[in-house]
Amino acid sequence: SGILLLAPCVIEADWPGCTRVFLLNCRVLSESPMQIMRTSMPMISRLQRLHRLKTGPWKSTHIFENQLARGRALSRHWSTDIADATGIIACRSVSSFTPLNSLQKAAVAVLSAVQAAKDPSRADLVAALGETTGELAFTRMRDRMRQSVSGRELLQLRPRMTDAALENVYQMKSHTFGGAYADFMQKRHFHADDRPPVRFIADEEVAYVAARSREVHDLWHVLFRCPTTVLGELALKGMEFVQTGLPMTALSVAGAQWRLKQQDRSLLWRHYLPWALRAGAAAPDLLCLQYERHFEEDLDVLRRKWNIQIAPSRTKLQ
Repeated sequence: SGILLLAPCVIEADWPGCTRVFLLNCRVLSESPMQIMRTSMPMISRLQRLHRLKTGPWKSTHIFENQLARGRALSRHWSTDIADATGIIACRSVSSFTPLNSLQKAAVAVLSAVQAAKDPSRADLVAALGETTGELAFTRMRDRMRQSVSGRELLQLRPRMTDAALENVYQMKSHTFGGAYADFMQKRHFHADDRPPVRFIADEEVAYVAARSREVHDLWHVLFRCPTTVLGELALKGMEFVQTGLPMTALSVAGAQWRLKQQDRSLLWRHYLPWALRAGAAAPDLLCLQYERHFEEDLDVLRRKWNIQIAPSRTKLQ
């Protein structure tokens, strides 16, 4: 049996081989410290959803909402993922590193690419493909961030975009950047905490860059007004390739374009990819922007400020 004690949460569980973990005020004491990396506050909503499932060997879940403020303060630096609802908890920091040799990386990349082409909604496979093929690109992105004031601050503070950290945007007006982002997430039933952790990048700073690029992806959807259809995702991937140089973005376009109908594939190559090249080149280094400081600004004003070129409307192209 084991107990996971988190500042705003207490979870009692009883399953074989559970590592006993005590977490209080971000201090980790464990009987098996090599198995536990870091655990965070932003898991509140996940634990609540898990509690509602009432499945698995969970005995009880008690949520103390009055300590959410402490959790939000810490959410910039920590993240957690619950593996499933069977009582198995995976505690991860920005990077829960899994070492792979060159052959293993190649195997993961190939298998992830094949399966992700079949099911583009598998964010874990897309993430694995990005990490195993893009470590050099992530390193170059980190180097660019080091050359800008805002980029260096991001690398130093390492803010995280989690459900807890973004809670305030749901009270913002719809014309603001934060309000538009909240509307985008709510309509699609997306959760910031659902993003997969970084697993195959050893360097913590480079791993943070990889995590940050995932966390701001939905913000780019809002800024560039790209829908979450296959066509919209591939258009945004084209813009990301210009900005980041990640091989995964080019591979996604090359592989997933065949899921489009002939008409949409023609639109992709004739209109959306040319737009992606222009928009990616015209915008500032998007990974160096501190989006959290601009949520209350008017979205249209912010687009002009950052020279954001919105994606063409599909209906107007037909």
